[in-house]
Amino acid sequence: MRVIIFYFTKEYFQSITKMKIKNASLFHVLYNEDIISSELVLYDLNYAYSFLGGTDHNYYSLRPNELLKDYIIKWAYSQNLKKICIRWWIWGR
Repeated sequence: MRVIIFYFTKEYFQSITKMKIKNASLFHVLYNEDIISSELVLYDLNYAYSFLGGTDHNYYSLRPNELLKDYIIKWAYSQNLKKICIRWWIWGR
């Protein structure tokens, strides 16, 4: 099995936020005031798409990805979105 890891710098994400994309939200998991996991979610009136995210490998044991995904799903439902795509999975009402 071949594993490919992509690394995006802080500046990359800052440049995305400067684009002022209307329907995008950036979610974070914090630990001791440090961001250990983040996810960029794009959405419209009906759907949310978990576009890009990452986690500091030093904190995998805390399972921040699971916390983040759980929060994003709850957020999507609170926004009355019909479906959310996280990786290859689609959830909906």
